[in-house]
Amino acid sequence: MPLKVYSLTLAVIGLFLLVLYTFKKIKEKSFSVYEIFIYTLAFFAVLSTFTAINKENALLGKINRYEGLFCILTYYLIALNTLKIEKKKQKKAIIIFILGIGLINVFYGILQLKIIDVTSFISIKNPTYYASGFIGNSNFYGSLLSICYPIVLGLFLREKNIKKWFLFLGLLLIFSIGNLLSGAMAVFVADILLFAIILIEIIIKLFKNHSKENRFLLYKFILAIIIFVLSVFFINLKTNSLVKDIGKLSNEAVSSAKLEVNESFGTGRILIWKNSLEKIKENFILGVGIDNFREAFDSKLIVSGAIADKAHNEYLQIMVCEGVPCGIIYIVFLLFIFKNNINNKEKIYYICFLGFTSYCIQAFFSISVTRVAPIFFIIMGLLIEKDNAFLQLKNKSK
Repeated sequence: MPLKVYSLTLAVIGLFLLVLYTFKKIKEKSFSVYEIFIYTLAFFAVLSTFTAINKENALLGKINRYEGLFCILTYYLIALNTLKIEKKKQKKAIIIFILGIGLINVFYGILQLKIIDVTSFISIKNPTYYASGFIGNSNFYGSLLSICYPIVLGLFLREKNIKKWFLFLGLLLIFSIGNLLSGAMAVFVADILLFAIILIEIIIKLFKNHSKENRFLLYKFILAIIIFVLSVFFINLKTNSLVKDIGKLSNEAVSSAKLEVNESFGTGRILIWKNSLEKIKENFILGVGIDNFREAFDSKLIVSGAIADKAHNEYLQIMVCEGVPCGIIYIVFLLFIFKNNINNKEKIYYICFLGFTSYCIQAFFSISVTRVAPIFFIIMGLLIEKDNAFLQLKNKSK
């Protein structure tokens, strides 16, 4: 589906349902903490649109992006709607659906890199270097897999049924390769940090209880790491670029640790971030307007020969476009969800937590897009459903 049609459809349906949802909540006179967070974000998004440099861009989004106010409000509706889903059967269906989307894109990505060459039978849209799936861009494809891969990893680590475990082992192998097909270093960083979080969790478990089950969990984790490393070298054989890009990323990380930061680091991200911070000071409260990043710099911020139209950091993007208060509220909201789920033992919340955390990490180096963001807000809604139900029950008891 053309992006313009997709975004418009998303916005129209979402806005209609958001109005219905809001009227229902007003009638009930009951708002949870999470709903208050989301409505506050929506309030700032609307205010920033009124003061935007280009109001049309703020409402509908820029051409070839189409992520304006209407789409953002739809994201919030998706999270609100999902947090009302309480039946496990429905949650499982949603997870299967998300993994299905990821799997379809992985298989198309495999065909794009000619890991399996079928070009004599069907026409494949060839990418420049890495796979882009049906998303149309390798970095955006990577953002999608930054959600899907951790979910599969979590299922692999938590499954106790031996038959299902072998199924998840196969899926882990497919998604490990698919995750790296994008070549997106933001996703690679998210993978490494996620491995570190999981390893710390396992070590703590072993320290508390050196049981057979916890030891087996460690063995499964080591196997997942081995599969990941082998996938890196396998993809590198097909692209001749991945190991080099990882090496470049490592050198930049070491230089940054030594405070030897170059503006060209991160394919110009340091330069964009530096200018973004300056622009934030000029429009501190309400920002320059949703999807008005390019207009904020009057099309004069040039990086690698192209005009920068995004901050390449979702959190900075919100602060530049919707204001610092909105950005801080959004970050606090995410931290609130993270804190309330980090020790959740239930499998459905654990795998959602991994996908949520991975996406939040890669968002430091990437941008939001309409073909991926709705999936993140679905995962967000699934995570906050448990606490939302608890809060409403608590209110009723009072």
